[in-house]
Amino acid sequence: MSALSAFFIPKQRHFGLSIGRGSLRGVEVDALGKVRAAAEVILPSEVFKDGILVNKEMFIAGIKKLLEIGKFSTVYLSVCFSEAYAFSREFSLPNLPFSEIREAISWNVKELFPFPENEIYFDWKLLAKTDRDYKVIVVAVQKPILDGPIDALILAGLKPLGFQPGTAAVSKLLTIKSGQHAIMAEVNTKGAYVTLLEGEKTL
Repeated sequence: MSALSAFFIPKQRHFGLSIGRGSLRGVEVDALGKVRAAAEVILPSEVFKDGILVNKEMFIAGIKKLLEIGKFSTVYLSVCFSEAYAFSREFSLPNLPFSEIREAISWNVKELFPFPENEIYFDWKLLAKTDRDYKVIVVAVQKPILDGPIDALILAGLKPLGFQPGTAAVSKLLTIKSGQHAIMAEVNTKGAYVTLLEGEKTL
């Protein structure tokens, strides 16, 4: 079982890369939040199979084309992947030292997700704290979904800082409060799907 640093929000200046089922999209914003650069590249249908990268050469070629079009000012990037391959669970922990939360979650990951511990990446985010406990959201993704793109991005000369499901990234732009609900839809060349959100949690 492994943890990915900065799964949610990297601090380094970076551009955003969305790896869709049939496309790559990149966007970079300036200090004021205005779009500085944006680009999109359609990927051949044989690049991915069931969410797993099976043609690394075509993927890297797509990345290089995206960089050429977008002319991004940094090699650092934050990566979004399809929500269809992510799993989110809300979890409560007793009040303990904040520095021990990750370890405490790691002991419970096998109870939260239907995969062997050594086959997933996970990270967490604090949702609420009371005098008695912490409420966190834990996000997991199977390693084969990310391992191929990570290797390919590095081979293309990029430096990925963090990874997050697409819905988690977009939900930060919304004003959904805890207890409120929203439906997000993604439509792409491979099809469409919807995700139900409650606050920052994917249901």
